[in-house]
Amino acid sequence: MSDGVQARQGPSTRRRVLAVVSLVAMVLGLTLLVVLAVLGLAIAAARGALVRELHEIDELRAGHVKPKHPVLICNPKSGGGKVEKFGLIDIAEQMG
Repeated sequence: MSDGVQARQGPSTRRRVLAVVSLVAMVLGLTLLVVLAVLGLAIAAARGALVRELHEIDELRAGHVKPKHPVLICNPKSGGGKVEKFGLIDIAEQMG
């Protein structure tokens, strides 16, 4: 074989590799787009399926009576002293 024939095979091999790599990248890119589209569709369908139940829960809660004497239980020994830091005891006493 002459040098000219070998020189021609080099670039064509490179082109083939580049073509294969480009094809794989396109397939992976399209696969990713399809997966994202299906995921978005699944989320939208789940949200749509739950909307009715969520509205029913809101309607049930709307008729709920608020407590006359709400209670807040705080443990001043836990949470790194946040009860004292934020003055929750004083605020609760002021609120009744």
